[in-house]
Amino acid sequence: MRSLLTVVVMISLCAVAAAPAQAAGGLTPAQFTALDRAQAAFLPLTGDNPPAAAFDAARAACTELDSSDPLLAALRQQCTAAANVSAASGAFADCLARVVCLRTARRVRVAMTRLIRTARDVNAAVKRSSVGEACGGELRADRSDLRMLARQRDFFALVERALRTGSPRLARRVVREGAAIGRLADRQPSPQRELEKFRFACAPAPG
Repeated sequence: MRSLLTVVVMISLCAVAAAPAQAAGGLTPAQFTALDRAQAAFLPLTGDNPPAAAFDAARAACTELDSSDPLLAALRQQCTAAANVSAASGAFADCLARVVCLRTARRVRVAMTRLIRTARDVNAAVKRSSVGEACGGELRADRSDLRMLARQRDFFALVERALRTGSPRLARRVVREGAAIGRLADRQPSPQRELEKFRFACAPAPG
């Protein structure tokens, strides 16, 4: 599950906002640099068994985003929520005992709920901004992104029910739904590709 969730984390990180007075179509140099650093900090989390230092680096990059600007503050909240999803999903992937898996599944579900809420907040912030259409298209979480996040949140709610009840029927549903979500994730652009698209669309204009 870790690789699946971190792909969604990277999708969500593209749903970020820019502050006023950005360059034509993109961000100011300071905004772009901070956001690029934050997104790049999440790339190590997409591999297997990322070290604890990688999660610390991702959270640190989130805190570097300017909380004094309403739009960048929304981005900071979303970035932190994404880091929490990634950390919780890693803990779930490593769980062995039923009680631990139940607890970590709940942590993922709660973190995903928070991530969806912050993604919607950032979408509203982007709408209020004057960012250009090309960059805005990369910054927003569209309906399919939000549906993917909601489906994963609901998946972990199903995991919780299956673990709590011990139902073989629910366990089979978990296997089927997990495989279906995995197939959808396989069709998503790679995290590196998402970062490249962001850089192309949102880099400040020269000069």
